[in-house]
Amino acid sequence: MTVATRFDELKAMGDLPSPSGVALEIMRLTQREDTSIQDLAKAIQTDPALSGRLLKLANSAYLGVRRPVIAIEDGIRLLGMQAIRHFALGISVLSNCGHGRCEGFDYLKFWSHSLATALAAQALANLDRAVAPEEAFTCGLLARVGKLALASIYPDGYTAVLLSIPHEDEQALIVCEQEKFATDHRELTRALLEDWGLPVIHVDGVAASYQLGLEDLEDNSRVQRLARQLHLAGRMAWLCVAQTVDQPHCLAHLEELAPSLELDKVLVGQLLEKVTQEWTEWGRLLDVPTQEVPSLAELKEGLQAKMRLQTSLREVEFLPLRILLVSDDELNLKRLSGWLEGMGHSVTSAGEASEGLSLALSKQPQVVICERRIPGMDCLEFCQSLRQTKFGQQVYIIVLTCSENGDDAIQAFEAGADDHLAKPLSPRLLQARLWGGQRLIRLRQEVEREREATRRYLAELAVANRRLEQMAMTDSLTALPNRRYAMERMEQAWAEYQRNGTSLSCLVVDLDFFKQINDHYGHDIGDGVLREIANVLRHSARSSDVVCRLGGEEFFVICANTTAAEALQVAERLRRAVKSHRWTVPGFDGDLSISIGLAASLEGMKEWDDLYRLADQALYNAKHKGRDQICMARSPAPDEKD
Repeated sequence: MTVATRFDELKAMGDLPSPSGVALEIMRLTQREDTSIQDLAKAIQTDPALSGRLLKLANSAYLGVRRPVIAIEDGIRLLGMQAIRHFALGISVLSNCGHGRCEGFDYLKFWSHSLATALAAQALANLDRAVAPEEAFTCGLLARVGKLALASIYPDGYTAVLLSIPHEDEQALIVCEQEKFATDHRELTRALLEDWGLPVIHVDGVAASYQLGLEDLEDNSRVQRLARQLHLAGRMAWLCVAQTVDQPHCLAHLEELAPSLELDKVLVGQLLEKVTQEWTEWGRLLDVPTQEVPSLAELKEGLQAKMRLQTSLREVEFLPLRILLVSDDELNLKRLSGWLEGMGHSVTSAGEASEGLSLALSKQPQVVICERRIPGMDCLEFCQSLRQTKFGQQVYIIVLTCSENGDDAIQAFEAGADDHLAKPLSPRLLQARLWGGQRLIRLRQEVEREREATRRYLAELAVANRRLEQMAMTDSLTALPNRRYAMERMEQAWAEYQRNGTSLSCLVVDLDFFKQINDHYGHDIGDGVLREIANVLRHSARSSDVVCRLGGEEFFVICANTTAAEALQVAERLRRAVKSHRWTVPGFDGDLSISIGLAASLEGMKEWDDLYRLADQALYNAKHKGRDQICMARSPAPDEKD
């Protein structure tokens, strides 16, 4: 199935992200040659929010406007109609799809990252105009819209996919999407952008940004320059939305990519400062969450500290963990978070049980640390609820108790906890307990890698088997289904005939005097004739008919749900098509004809091969009567039925 066909199927479901009515009207107007700026301004002014956001873009420092733009018409003149079209499309999709039913998809983080990518792409495009900065903004905003599409169409299925893969493993996500939905977010992004009418260079640039390799760094085409800008913008956006403990690592990756766009570290710092400032302002304007991003100096200091920590922990085989803290004690949460982040782990916190369960499912922590007493649900019920989920069976749970009371510890273990810690806590004791969790988690990861390798091998084996099966059912010379397939398909059609009482007919077709062709022209030309006659039969038969090659110059046509009279019309069409065909086989200049034996299902027939034998006998009669004709099988005598 092609990507376009799959996209049409998904589009027919009606759940794909789509622009608003105002945006659609803007897109319609910009496609008309007679549309005036005044017409476009009237359409934009019907949406006050869009009007304000458009003026914000027009007054952006990137465009170098000397005086403030306060009129929609002036903004249109400055930006251009096509930029307005793209901007309205992107902002409209954001406004329509800020929330959804996919529990495993973080809509707010998705749009926060997309907005940061858009602003970073706009800033980079201002330095190297592969496309206009305002167009780069739209490309960045919609560069990963395929993920949103899958979350919209398959809310439950996509949640399962997101929960089944390692955190932010893009390649694993794509593989899993293809297996589950027969498409992935990259293909859907391209299809949506094409469907919305974005220029080819924008669509190709977004697509190329997904798989940017070192071999593309020397390519200075506009598409590859845009792809590099979007790729770098995406990494800058990850730095903006990342947790504090991950930001230094994001900075290191960003600085590795910067030379591909001839950016030095000073310019990267200036861009980052500008983008984060714009990100905060646009976030308020679009109701998209943002966060404070440390300065470049602070990030580098954090990176150096993290490197020192990793060096010191390397001897004990340190494994950074994703940890969820569940406690209503803000002071305790702050203290534990500081300890854990200082150890190199990433931390998410929740103040009560239901929020903790929700975050556990969406964030997929490797370790959950929860208080013995938490609001909304007893800790023991919380552990039991978590263990009842597929994901919760793998998480490492540590319960914090108020004392070394043996009963509390026993109850925690019975509820599903892996370990417990008594207050007051100390960083060294907490780290020691986490080492036990690290060893178990590492062991599970190794087991999962082995399982994944086995699943991949089995998937490849299944594909190979399907290919072999297809080869076994296909005639190598004509590419038609072969005799084996014909007999199996005939058996299926016979079962359907007996089950539903529908008509069934079959044709046995033989090329007249084919031996003379081989004798006169040679076997190579004879093979060419067979290939060409196979194409003639395939294209002349009905779409519901199954044309097969039995062997040599003999072919077989299965006509399901077809009466004898209808099959006679099919046979005559095949005979005439061969008779009138102009042969294009090099070296062959003769005329050809075919003889056809026809048989239709009759009451009292016991097996499908009775029908086949009647058609074969009818073919014999046709050849005996002079060839180039059709013979219909006679009804067998009563004693022949037995």
